[in-house]
Amino acid sequence: MLAMENNFLNNPDQFPLVNEYFGTFLRMLVESFKSNPYEGRFLLAASYTTMLEDRLVRIEPLELTNAIIKEVGNHKNPKDLDKRLLDAWAELRTLDQLQIEGFSNIQKVAVIADFYAQQNGQQYAIQVTRNNSKLERSDVFDVTIGELHERFDDLLWDFFWDRLLF
Repeated sequence: MLAMENNFLNNPDQFPLVNEYFGTFLRMLVESFKSNPYEGRFLLAASYTTMLEDRLVRIEPLELTNAIIKEVGNHKNPKDLDKRLLDAWAELRTLDQLQIEGFSNIQKVAVIADFYAQQNGQQYAIQVTRNNSKLERSDVFDVTIGELHERFDDLLWDFFWDRLLF
């Protein structure tokens, strides 16, 4: 969490889009974390402020970030806020990836899907879902997403860093 404080909180003008879209939320989470540490997955990911800013710069021309951030709502509980920010972050990463993959006419929608987009004349509906539930096969193992991260993050780090984190 110290990286976040040193990067963003001490230099918010250096990260104008992070400040615009996430500044209030990040300040709330950092203050809450100081007095009552919790998992803080979004707070940890956002500590890579330059990468988050770069992604926001790439998707800013789509003019969809405000609509996504509005869905976060006004949560006071840091755990709930962290979860909602992770959901928004997943949608922002999806937007970036859709652009990379050559999709056009990307639109934020609220019914049936999160986005509509076109590629090669074909219309697509895209639903973004974060899998944060427990993975189970009762006859073999019981493992949580957190345990999978502990086991495999270091192994996959170099291969998927840019795509998984931002």
